[in-house]
Amino acid sequence: ITQEVAVSALSMNAVSFSSTPEDAAASSVFSNNDILISSNDAGQYYAPNFGVDLIGDMDFTRGYNVFLTGTADQTIVVEGIPFDLEESSVMVAALQNNLIGYLPTECMDTEYIFADYDNILIVKDDSGNYYAPNFGVAILDEMCPGEGYEIFLTGTEDIEQRGLPQRAA
Repeated sequence: ITQEVAVSALSMNAVSFSSTPEDAAASSVFSNNDILISSNDAGQYYAPNFGVDLIGDMDFTRGYNVFLTGTADQTIVVEGIPFDLEESSVMVAALQNNLIGYLPTECMDTEYIFADYDNILIVKDDSGNYYAPNFGVAILDEMCPGEGYEIFLTGTEDIEQRGLPQRAA
């Protein structure tokens, strides 16, 4: 599949990808874009103008923060094999802020995605929308391809989200 991810200028964008390209290197994925910096939740970053690439091969189950150079919006284009949602999983670690990828190729309701978990403190997008189920707040009503999401858990138990639910027909 070919995925186009819109990236806004002059703001930090949380992005993710629904497929794995043949060349997973950050320098390849972002080669057609003017990236000032891209980073993940492990503290690794890619800053091509400074010759720094601590990311290397990207983990496409994770989300990435991307800040562009210049004032023009851009599109990141990734062509690759879509994730098998039954086989792929997204790990969410306790006691830290996680930046996760969104693997499905269609938007889904946030409450539906996390219905089986009781340890979600907050899920947030880069526009300030959030889902905090323990407080009955669902301003982030759906999650969509191309977007990355910050998630923080309650307690000390990690979760592995495998086999995301499929939207009912």
